[in-house]
Amino acid sequence: MKRLILFIQITISILIPATASATSLIGDAFPDTSFASPSTLTEPPGIAIRAINPGYTTDAGKNSGELIELINLSGATVDLSGIEIIYSSSSGKSTTLYQFPSGSKFIGESILLRYKSAPEATDGNQDLLYDTSIAMSGSLALVFNDKTISSVCWSGGTSCLPVFSTTVKSRSYTTIIRDPDTGKYLHVAGYTLTYNSSASGLYLPSVISEDQDSTPPDPDTSSPTLSLDVQCLGLTFTEILSYYDADASEQFIELYNSGDSPVELHTCTLRYKSKTYPLVSTPTTLAPSEYFVLRPSFRLTKNPTTANTLELFDTNSELIAKLILPHGQKKSASYALIDYNLDGTENWKVTYMPTPGAINVYQEYQTCPVGKIINTATGNCVKAATISSTIKDCPAGKYRNPLTGRCKSIASSASESTPCKEGYERNHDTNRCRKIRTGLNAEYPTVPVTGVEEKSTFIAFWAIGGVIILGGGYIIFQFRREIRYAFRQFLTKLKH
Repeated sequence: MKRLILFIQITISILIPATASATSLIGDAFPDTSFASPSTLTEPPGIAIRAINPGYTTDAGKNSGELIELINLSGATVDLSGIEIIYSSSSGKSTTLYQFPSGSKFIGESILLRYKSAPEATDGNQDLLYDTSIAMSGSLALVFNDKTISSVCWSGGTSCLPVFSTTVKSRSYTTIIRDPDTGKYLHVAGYTLTYNSSASGLYLPSVISEDQDSTPPDPDTSSPTLSLDVQCLGLTFTEILSYYDADASEQFIELYNSGDSPVELHTCTLRYKSKTYPLVSTPTTLAPSEYFVLRPSFRLTKNPTTANTLELFDTNSELIAKLILPHGQKKSASYALIDYNLDGTENWKVTYMPTPGAINVYQEYQTCPVGKIINTATGNCVKAATISSTIKDCPAGKYRNPLTGRCKSIASSASESTPCKEGYERNHDTNRCRKIRTGLNAEYPTVPVTGVEEKSTFIAFWAIGGVIILGGGYIIFQFRREIRYAFRQFLTKLKH
């Protein structure tokens, strides 16, 4: 009985800390809903970001559909005093979109915020308005007492967990939605917003409940030299050639306007190796579905040993597109976006057919000069059978070597009766014995074949023996008198 009681005590001492640890982990993923009192809080309230739409240019206009929606996870009234909604661009610049004043309360299921310039931002169509537009890349966070309550990143943001989507391109018209079961965020096309202006989920003190957009932003906290409009949106990298043959002027960077609106190229900048360059020096407009080829004024690394990054930024320092140029570039070949994988990710390949300003084409091997053919095993050009425009068939009893293009005699069928020696196998096409290949793609063995080592040892043995013999002969010749005298003394002793 005592042993049973002792076992129960030990089990309880182990389970209680483990349970507390598991509860702590769950609390990090899903906010605690045990506190719903509107009194002063010391822990973050049970609210989260439900939906984000960065806004798109549609027939309705620019920033169409831009919104932020919050959700009340507690099911009761929550005090919002001091909670901030902070947007961080992909370049690291943070902006407080809204800070709830003292006395604010979350009294319903959701709160809807719209960008003030969105076409949908009309009277009675949202709970709140915010002044700064969010872009196609960045992150959004709810912050309480300098602690993040809920956060999400999309299209290049790195300050929190990424959007869990690989099948929808970030510039497609979608809304980022929180999965209520997992807490993760997904791109959802055709999201239906449920907002009832007569039953708002937000209570604000009467002092500021009249008009949230009556006070303009503080000019000291905004940059007058930067535009909030995303002028370069839609541009994407599609091809780059860095490994030139004769001159650096062969290098180019290709961009494509994948959006539905023209792009003002003079509002874009390119960053490479910590330096920023203007995309163009004069006002230039790129229409939708058109290519732009940049011959850079700076020199790209031909074949970087470590990946090099090119980044495209807008006038407001928003990251629009990024290209990583890896090691493995080939001379006179470009690194091009060929197609998309089944999961929606981009498929980039080195192609021997650069097409600046046109649709990319994949060519696996280089084009050989006249008189040479490609060796698919090495990717190199080798001499053909003859330097002529046509190659005649091999005569009877011969076959063409695929590597050299030359005709070789086919062994007689009688040789089939003679087995090949160790380390060799019979080629059924030529009836000849050939070395056994050990590599998956090797035309010839990639490791030494049995018998080579024995032959080398045999040659080395006779070489050492020859040196010893020559050395002995030289010693006998030099000391022949002394040897002869010693031999006579030996014979004299034998006679006596």
